[in-house]
Amino acid sequence: MHLELSNINGANCVEQPAIDSESLAELRGLPGEDGEELLPRIIEMFLEDAPKAIIDLDGALAAGDARAVVRIAHTVKGCGAYFGAHRFQELCNAMEQAGKAGDLEPVADLLSQTGHELQRVIAALELEIACQPI
Repeated sequence: MHLELSNINGANCVEQPAIDSESLAELRGLPGEDGEELLPRIIEMFLEDAPKAIIDLDGALAAGDARAVVRIAHTVKGCGAYFGAHRFQELCNAMEQAGKAGDLEPVADLLSQTGHELQRVIAALELEIACQPI
């Protein structure tokens, strides 16, 4: 389901889903080391690590540490890839590229957007966990 939204300039755009159902489908049923399904563990790790990464990005930005911004944004971008969190990945990539260019000016706004997108991803993943059979 896509929602019509208005962007800042007044043009209509379509909000993409926070996570990609096909990406999740590929992960469902993959066995973990203990024989249990791997997807819930991957989701759990993301739910623990991604919010910490956002805090770390904020600290790196405050310190003016472009190398840390690159490293953290790259790592969390990859974590979002598991779930097809495309918008989240795009935002992380933009922060990573800004850090590589040594231009941290856009990172504050990108970080804010990333935090909001992370909340959407978390909500979608929590729904996925809630819908898993016991």
